[in-house]
Amino acid sequence: MPEIPGLDAIRDFLNERLAGKRVDSAKALRPSIVRFYESENFETDGVGRAFGLIIRYGNDLTQTQFTEHLRPFTGGIKGILTRGKFIANIGNACGDEVLFEAEVSPSSKRRALSADDVRQVYEATPKVLIEAREVVREHMLPHIHKKVRGFLKVHRKGGEPCSICANTIGEFTANQRITNYCRHCQLGSLIKGAAEHVAPAF
Repeated sequence: MPEIPGLDAIRDFLNERLAGKRVDSAKALRPSIVRFYESENFETDGVGRAFGLIIRYGNDLTQTQFTEHLRPFTGGIKGILTRGKFIANIGNACGDEVLFEAEVSPSSKRRALSADDVRQVYEATPKVLIEAREVVREHMLPHIHKKVRGFLKVHRKGGEPCSICANTIGEFTANQRITNYCRHCQLGSLIKGAAEHVAPAF
């Protein structure tokens, strides 16, 4: 599943090309994934209908609402951020980038976060997502299947110098996910049981 910047770029791409256009014919290449709630016969009943605008629903939380929304969650902040129940479609890459921007360790426990830590994560989240959306839109379209990752500052950059302090970007694996962060810019301890290693710089 694409993350928020990619989903926004795909939405804009499809809206520009499909909104208002009528369906002349339809074929379900993978019937098992077609969701057509008004009828069981997608291939006939879809014909003649017009595409509407694709809308992604979301709530713009205040800092107080963000803090309260975060409160019930436990565990490391990286896992919470990438958990769909907290904010949908912040994935592994955006999670790393948000926490790097916020200068918060991905392994920091939610209960150990200070009020300043939470504020920094709150402020970093829209900043990173908006900046990423513009870059992804520019470099991905019209190839909507393409993953744009070259602009990221820490994700998949293990072993490379940090763009802020020039120290080596670290990397560890937890829950079968690779996490990248800067030990110098992002303070905090490793997740218990995580396997840390520094990726070779080549």
